[in-house]
Amino acid sequence: MADEHEEYVVQCFNCLGEYDAVEALWCHHDPHNPTKICPYCLNCFCNVPQEYQQQFWDHAPPGLKREHESFREVRQPLGNLLVQAGIITMEQMLMAVSDQSRSRERLGEILVRLGFITPEELEFFLKIQHYHPPDPLRPEHADEAMLNKLTPVYWYTRRIFPLERHTVGKKQYAIIGCTNRSQTELFEELRDLLLAHPIPILLDEEAIVAALKPHLDQSPEAAEKVFDPGKWFSQIIAGAITRGATDLHIDPTPTDIQLRIRIDGVLYKWQTVSRDHFIPILRRIRAFFKMPDTDPTSMARGSLEVRVKKKVYRLQCMILPAQYAASVTLKIVNLSDFLKDIDQLSFSPEQLVSVQSALAAPQGLVVVSGPPMHGTITTEYAFLKFMQKYDRKIATIESPIYLTIPEIQQFTPEPVQGRDIHTLLRQVVQMHPDVVYLASVPGPEILREALEAATHSLVLLDFNAMSVWEVLHWMVDHGISASQISSRLRMVINQRLVRRICPNCRHLSSIQRSLLVRMGLTPAEADRVTPYEGAGCERCNHLGYRGRVPLFELLEWTPELGEAFASGMSLEELRGLAKQLGYRSMREICLDKIQAGETTVDELQRWNIQ
Repeated sequence: MADEHEEYVVQCFNCLGEYDAVEALWCHHDPHNPTKICPYCLNCFCNVPQEYQQQFWDHAPPGLKREHESFREVRQPLGNLLVQAGIITMEQMLMAVSDQSRSRERLGEILVRLGFITPEELEFFLKIQHYHPPDPLRPEHADEAMLNKLTPVYWYTRRIFPLERHTVGKKQYAIIGCTNRSQTELFEELRDLLLAHPIPILLDEEAIVAALKPHLDQSPEAAEKVFDPGKWFSQIIAGAITRGATDLHIDPTPTDIQLRIRIDGVLYKWQTVSRDHFIPILRRIRAFFKMPDTDPTSMARGSLEVRVKKKVYRLQCMILPAQYAASVTLKIVNLSDFLKDIDQLSFSPEQLVSVQSALAAPQGLVVVSGPPMHGTITTEYAFLKFMQKYDRKIATIESPIYLTIPEIQQFTPEPVQGRDIHTLLRQVVQMHPDVVYLASVPGPEILREALEAATHSLVLLDFNAMSVWEVLHWMVDHGISASQISSRLRMVINQRLVRRICPNCRHLSSIQRSLLVRMGLTPAEADRVTPYEGAGCERCNHLGYRGRVPLFELLEWTPELGEAFASGMSLEELRGLAKQLGYRSMREICLDKIQAGETTVDELQRWNIQ
C-alpha cells in the first residue's frame, strides 16, 4: 500500500479537476495495469494519451509505484474477468493474491473460501475465460431483450453491443462487447439499467457499428445527436464550480427544462434543454448521489464531496415533487474556504473587539441573523473555531452538519427516531457544555429552551431576519419577556452579503447625484458617496462583480440597553438609545462600502438595506 504520509495531487485528464491520487481508488478495468479514478468525474485514465500516463508515473511517489507494481504481478485471467465485471474489487484481488503466495491454492478456490464469490460463480467465470465473440459480428447476434430495453440508439451512440445474458445463482450477468474497458461510469450505468453485472469483451468498433445500424429506426447521423444526461450533468457541475456558483436549480416547464445558476447571490438563467430529457436527467442525478430510484420524481436528498483544483466541495442535492414532475436543487459548498478565522470575516477593528468579548462570556445568548444564503453559517463556524481555541466544551445541533470540526460534539436531529430538536436540545444541555450552538430556531418553544440554557452556558443561535431589530421584534411578538431578553442577551449580529465590484475592471461611476436620490438615497447620503462600478471583464465573466462583501450590523447589549428595555422602553425608543451609545445601522455600513469602492448603490437598492 502507499505510505500514509504521501500525497500526490494530480490534474484529471478528463475533467481537469485536481485530486490526491494516493487517496483515490483504483479502477477495475485491467488488474494488470489499473489507473486511479478521479473522485470528481469518476473516470480513470486507462484510455488517455500515453504522454499523460508516462508523466503521471514519472512523478508518482515511491509508495504508489510499489502498490501499482503489486498489481502488475497478477497474471490470472479469472481475476481480470471478476474485477472487470465488478464482482470483486482490486483490494479484494490483492488480498486473495497475498493469500495465494502463502497457501499456494488456486485463486478461484481462495476467492470462494474468503466469501468473495460463490462456487457457481467460479464455475461460470472459468467458462467465460474461454468465451469467443461471434466473428464476424452480425445484427442477429444482439440479445434482443437487452437491445430493446435500452434502445438501439443507446447502444449505437456508446459503441457497445449486447451479446448474451446469463443467470448464475441469484445474480444476472451481461456479456457486453465494447471498444475499451476504461469506461467506468458507462459500465456502472449499465449495471443499474440492466440489473446485471456487465462483463466487457473487446470488439472492433467498425464491427459494432455495422451490426447495430440495421436495428436503428433513424439515420446514424440523427442517432449520434442523442442527448446524454450523464455527460450533461457532469458538465454543468464542472461549469458551476468553475464559475463560483453556490447553487443550481433544474426546473421543468411545460415545454423545456430550465437550468439556473446562482453566482454571488444572483440567480441567472444558464441554459435550457428539451423537456423529454427530464426523467433521464433525474435518473442520472439519483445514481450520482446514490438515491433510491423507485420513483425518479419522489422526494430524495443526497450529498457527496469532490475535489477540484486542490479544493474540496460538498454537493448537496434535493429533489422535490413539483407541478411539472419534480424540481432539483443542488447546493455547492466550498469546504476548503468554509472554516475561516474570526479576523477573516471583515469585521471592523471595533466590531471585532466587541464580538470577541461577547464570545468570551461564560453564559448568555449571542444571535447571528440574516436572510437565507447570506453567510450566517460561515460566520457561526468561525465563531466556533475561535471559541474552540480556549478549550471550551462545545456541542452543536445542526442539520446538515456542513463540516466536522475535531473535538466539537456535533449532533443532527433525527425526528423519525424520536430525536427532534426539542428533545436533542434537552439532552445536549444535560451534558453541561460551555457552548451550545443551535443552527435553527423553528419556534418560540425552542427559543425559550435556548434562553434557559443561556443561564449557565453561552448559547449561539442562527436566526432568519433582515435586521437586529427584527430579531428583537420576533422575540417580543412570540411572548418572550423583556426581563428574559435583558438578562440573557449578549449580542445580536445581522449580516448581509452584497456583490463586490470586480477589482480588475472597477472605475468611477458617471451616475448623477439626482439619479442617486431617485434610487432611494437621501440628499445627505448622495452628497456623502462617490460611487464606483465594474465595466465587466473576463475575470468576472463580464458581470462587473466578483465575489461578495460581508456587511455586519452589531447590537451590543450593554447594561444601559438591558435596564432600559426591562423598565418598559419600546423597541423604537431603544433604537434611539442604541444610536446614542454607538450603534450603526446596516445602511450606514453599506454606504461606507460604497464609498470605499467595494460595492455599488445597486446592491444597496437591491437588498433594500435600511
